[in-house]
Amino acid sequence: MAEHFESTAHSQQDYELVLFTIRENYEQEIISLNEKLQNIQQNLQEKNVEINELRIQLEVIYKNNEKALSERIEIINHLNEQLHDCQQKIF
Repeated sequence: MAEHFESTAHSQQDYELVLFTIRENYEQEIISLNEKLQNIQQNLQEKNVEINELRIQLEVIYKNNEKALSERIEIINHLNEQLHDCQQKIF
């Protein structure tokens, strides 16, 4: 009977040791995954800031291009008017 009790106690200790080891491994894995998640979230935040800065730059470039195009259209229209006036004077 004493042997059975010792065997059971030993098995219980083995079980608790295995359970403790598994729990420790999972806790370490959770810590590692949380650190990775934080790094990914930080990288995502940095990329979002970069995207917003690029979006602002793109808007500025677009507005500048629109302004330049508008100025060129005005110049072309003015030159067309001058050409038309000159042609009327000739004929």
